[in-house]
Amino acid sequence: MVAPAAVGGVASAHPVATDWIVFRCDGLDFGMPLTRVREILAPRRLTRLPGCGPAVGGLLGVRGRVVTAFDFGAALGLRPLEPAAGPLLLVEDGERLVAFAVREVRGLA
Repeated sequence: MVAPAAVGGVASAHPVATDWIVFRCDGLDFGMPLTRVREILAPRRLTRLPGCGPAVGGLLGVRGRVVTAFDFGAALGLRPLEPAAGPLLLVEDGERLVAFAVREVRGLA
């Protein structure tokens, strides 16, 4: 479904997300449009990258592709997850895939 939206006084169209993946980080619930989430991966160890801050969890392989994983909570300034502590949301961003480590997936809303 597409709905018009006014951006800076100019009407534009964007998809309206009706379903959301609800997940938890550091005791808070967050949502991401279901249309952006390709899959939910089981917790796993990531290959850390030297010199990166706590928001960059590391790298993982997904069916022959190298994917950068971010700690969703740490990226927002919340408490970072312990390694392999929770599931990973594999998210499409155009041609790119990224993963977000979260404490738990709570369901759909």
